Amino acid sequence: MRRFKLLGLILVAVFASAAALSSSAFAALPQNLPESAKERTWTGENDGTGADAEPQLLSKELGSVKCKKAPATGTEEVGKPLGLFHISFEGCTSEVTKKACTGLGDSEGTILVLGTWHLVFDQLKPELLTAVLFLIEHVHFSCSAIVLILVLGTLVCLHLKPTEKAFTHLFHCITEIMAGGEELQEDKKYFDNAGNPVTSELLCAVNEAVKETPCFELALGSVTYKEEIFADI
Repeated sequence: MRRFKLLGLILVAVFASAAALSSSAFAALPQNLPESAKERTWTGENDGTGADAEPQLLSKELGSVKCKKAPATGTEEVGKPLGLFHISFEGCTSEVTKKACTGLGDSEGTILVLGTWHLVFDQLKPELLTAVLFLIEHVHFSCSAIVLILVLGTLVCLHLKPTEKAFTHLFHCITEIMAGGEELQEDKKYFDNAGNPVTSELLCAVNEAVKETPCFELALGSVTYKEEIFADI
C-alpha cells in the first residue's frame, strides 16, 4: 500500500555530505535549473486537503506524528539549485501519547524545521529524474513530559514534472507500507557530481538513545516561486 503525504518534517524533513553537494557538485551532470542572476525566494505548503494531505513522521517508538499543515519559506542561491528552507509544522500530535508534539522553544503543537535543500538527480537511466534533497538541522521536539525526540539525517522527495515551466512545483516524500506494516522510504538514492549513487537516511532517537534508528516521512508538498522556473535537463 502506497500512501502520499507532505514535506518534509516536510517538510520539511533530510541529508547528505555537504561536501558532495558543493557549488561544483553538478559539474559532471546537467544543471537542474536555469542559472539565476539573482537570489530567488519561494513559499511552500503541504498540497491537497483532508487527512491524506497531512504531513506525517513515522517511527517505531512514536508511531505516527501527524501535522495539520506545514507552511514554508526558502531561498535559492545565485546560479545554484540549492538554498535554505524554513518549515513550520503546525497542529502536530502523536498517535501514541495522544498529545500535542511541540518543538523546543516553539508554540504548542508546532515544530520548526530549518536546514538546506538541493535539487539532485535520483535517476540517470533510462531518463533523468530530479528530486529535492533536504538536509535538516537537528530537530528536538516532545510529545509528552517524558518523551523527547531528535530528528536528523537526510530526506529525498521526488520532484514532479520538473521540466514543465511553472510558478508552482510539486514534490512527493513517499513511504511504502510493506506487508506486516513495516515502513520503507521509497526514494532514498540520489547521485553525486560524479554520477555515483548516494543513500540518504532519515533518523530518529527517543529520549537521547545512544543509537538513532530509521524513521520515515509521508508528505506531499509544493513550492511556489515569484517567476516561472523549470528543470533544464
